[in-house]
Amino acid sequence: MKKLLMLLSLTLAVSAFAAPQGDSEKSADMNITARVIDPLTVVAEPMEFGDIIKGSTATADADFTIKGEASQGITLTIDSIAKLTTTDGKELPISLSNVGNGVMSLNLDTDGNYVRNIIGTLNPTAATASGEYSGTITARVQYQ
Repeated sequence: MKKLLMLLSLTLAVSAFAAPQGDSEKSADMNITARVIDPLTVVAEPMEFGDIIKGSTATADADFTIKGEASQGITLTIDSIAKLTTTDGKELPISLSNVGNGVMSLNLDTDGNYVRNIIGTLNPTAATASGEYSGTITARVQYQ
């Protein structure tokens, strides 16, 4: 037992001398910040042409209105279509302007708004079937 105590005492003494001397504990503070911003909303007006006479040209426009955090950068993508259709599959070509080409990088204004006006043009020919035509374009937005 004496030998065990002596061995234990010697081990503790060596351990105490092996530890670095004069080195104090160091620390650093990490600052954490967050800014909460308004969510994005997108509202689409309907684009309504009304009645169009075969052989004429009609133009209509409508807005996508985007709201969010003032002056914040966003990306906007508008999926375009090339034709309107009837419920039984008849087609009417449509030309859309101001839809952009792929992903657009934009900024909301100082009030947190952005309005994208889309212009559509229809040219039904004499051979175009009479009926109700419809289609959909979709705007997708997100913060940059």
